[in-house]
Amino acid sequence: MKRTFTLLALATILATPAFSQIGVAIRAGTLGPGINVAYGISEKLAVRATGSYLTYTRTESIDEEVSVEIKGDATVGAIGVLLDFHPFGNFFRLSGGVTANLFEVNGNGLPTESYCFGDENAGVCDGKLFAPNRLGSFGATLAYSSAVAPYAGIGFGRVAGRKRIGLLLDMGALYTGSPELDLEGSGLLAPTASPEQEDRLNQGIESFKWYPVLSFGIAIRI
Repeated sequence: MKRTFTLLALATILATPAFSQIGVAIRAGTLGPGINVAYGISEKLAVRATGSYLTYTRTESIDEEVSVEIKGDATVGAIGVLLDFHPFGNFFRLSGGVTANLFEVNGNGLPTESYCFGDENAGVCDGKLFAPNRLGSFGATLAYSSAVAPYAGIGFGRVAGRKRIGLLLDMGALYTGSPELDLEGSGLLAPTASPEQEDRLNQGIESFKWYPVLSFGIAIRI
């Protein structure tokens, strides 16, 4: 019996055409620029490691009633493992897996000049003058409570295929859950970060539970 099973397993392996391709892809999309490495198990199945990352920082000065310097930075990206299924054995595929979502946005504002509460004549404050450190500061952080984000989508092209070079297109979404906004404030600006204001803003964004993913890339078989 054991010998029969061994012969049957050997015959199955020999009857299965060799595929095992390895490919690397360079991509760009809504998760930022990234790299994929894939291993083609068979004509219809491949496992793929993904990594994307982009960070952006901007500083801007606003001169209204109070001169404020605002600095913000945003990070998008994900690291994950996906399974690519080609149901027809061609370039079309269904993809799914799990990722670590790197999305986070931070912003803060700091007054740069004193502010006069009252009348100001010829640059002289007739009321009460508050220095920037008395005015305080404000800030906000937008992120997800859990970094784990399952992914599902469709795609065209193979990262690990028989062709030396190929084009890729992916369309899908990460299930991120609702984002959370944390507010901070100090000094006279502390009321801008009240719990009531924070709850009101979080209620307005609680429906954004999916992060759209669209990416293009070039794959190279190695």
